[in-house]
Amino acid sequence: TPTPTPTPTPTPRALTFIPTDDATIDASAPTLNAGTSDRVGIDGSPVNTALFKFAVTGTTGCTVTSARLRLTVGSTNNDQSAYGGDIYGVADTSWSESTVTWGTRPAAGTTKVGSISSSVALNGTYTIDVTSLVKGDGPVSMQLSSANSDAARYWSKDGATAARVPQLQVTCEETPAPAPQTLTFIPTDDATIDASAPTLNAGTS
Repeated sequence: TPTPTPTPTPTPRALTFIPTDDATIDASAPTLNAGTSDRVGIDGSPVNTALFKFAVTGTTGCTVTSARLRLTVGSTNNDQSAYGGDIYGVADTSWSESTVTWGTRPAAGTTKVGSISSSVALNGTYTIDVTSLVKGDGPVSMQLSSANSDAARYWSKDGATAARVPQLQVTCEETPAPAPQTLTFIPTDDATIDASAPTLNAGTS
């Protein structure tokens, strides 16, 4: 009887990405491009939203189990806010931080993915669960917005230090291939047959 091979234990893999693109878009200035600003901002009045795009790689053969967007509030007075913001998925990943404006913005989904529902403090770091947006390798785009008129501003990839840059933190689980299994069998039947004794059965010899 073969010995059963234990089920391999999935191995967690931690992946971290910084945005390829991030930008604030401003409804009150629909042709303004702010892709190189050192902050990205959200506001309910006038409406400002922040866009982020990441290029996810390294998940081949690995099941994504968690993805979190990490943001750090700026250090200047009024960067803090009473509300951190809501995340929505953006299916269109063709936009670029160098050209996007309110007038050319990609459409965001209508289903809220996650939120920072608390107040956010100067220099504070916060994370939002965005697992539903990350399916595997490829571009991932999202929008941060707020209906609160107390604006929040976070460090962008263009102004942050390495410790404060926006990050997409992805965890996936890699299932190793089963270990080789050695199987041993004994004959179900064996016997000698003798031409000089054509009717002789020696199966129990």
